[in-house]
Amino acid sequence: MVEAYEHHLLVIDRGLVAEVVALLTARIAATSVRSSPQLVVGVDGAVHGLGREVMLATGECRLLSYLVAMRGRWRPARTILREVFERDDASGTALVWKYISGLRKKLQPAGAVIESSPKRGYRLAQALHVALESTSSTTA
Repeated sequence: MVEAYEHHLLVIDRGLVAEVVALLTARIAATSVRSSPQLVVGVDGAVHGLGREVMLATGECRLLSYLVAMRGRWRPARTILREVFERDDASGTALVWKYISGLRKKLQPAGAVIESSPKRGYRLAQALHVALESTSSTTA
């Protein structure tokens, strides 16, 4: 049996087909894990992992940190407004939209950063991996 794979010619003995399929499947799985976007956000708001320098505003950092902490959960704009920005006014949801929009624009090279749903709110994209640098300080 002869197959082409990634511009290479593979010659496979009939008895080894299952083992070769398992090997190729493992390679594909390993490649897909490595290709998911990975960002590191520093305590100063600098984002690493985009291939260019990006600085987040304080509100954007707070919102992104919150969405990372709430990973996988939908959060309505009113809840974000209350829990992140400590505001409860009806007009404040425009502030949430402003920071969501800013994050999407600045982090666009990472792909879909924040998912939105009219009825459920916002959440961090499932495929995005974000690491936040800790604010640990040492005292003598």
